[in-house]
Amino acid sequence: MSDDEMVASERQKSVEVKVDKSLKMSLACRTIRSKFSSVSHMQTSELYNLLTANDESGTKKNVVLLDVRPEEEYGVSHLENSIRVEPGTTDMDLVLSLVKNLAATRPQEEIFVVAYCSLGYRSCDLIVKLTDFICSSPENRAKCPALMSMYNLEGSLFKWANENRPLVRSNSEPTTLCHPFSAVWGKFLRKELRAKIV
Repeated sequence: MSDDEMVASERQKSVEVKVDKSLKMSLACRTIRSKFSSVSHMQTSELYNLLTANDESGTKKNVVLLDVRPEEEYGVSHLENSIRVEPGTTDMDLVLSLVKNLAATRPQEEIFVVAYCSLGYRSCDLIVKLTDFICSSPENRAKCPALMSMYNLEGSLFKWANENRPLVRSNSEPTTLCHPFSAVWGKFLRKELRAKIV
């Protein structure tokens, strides 16, 4: 284990994970699941386990994280090693090529594509568009890695942050703050986690 990995591991051990079981988060997640019933959802604990687990050879799982928020939000905090995708993008060929390039190092392994935004709406929208694009033609299906599963991170970054899971700023430094999206939506974040927005 490298020095950086040891520091990150120790930092995570010192922070207690608090599962977000709040009524407002549960209702928001239920509403998003209902609106996007065709999308598979991954729990924050499942993603954390994928990101921290090693396979029998000591290699990390093949996870591609897609952050579906504008630069302003991404710059405040995001999941480490995530790739920012502009919300509302229609260039699914570009998104699929990003996924394929990241997964190219281990093409025979299952790839977990996990999209997230603030609460889950924009990331679900991306997964729907990407799925429709892949299914629209044999050529698009051929561009996909063979073993690829796509998910929305349920509760997205707000739930992740509320549970004290690791976030980084644009300079890769750890942070606990999260862009609240707006005054209304920011109420889904614990008050001490809301970054000040101008």
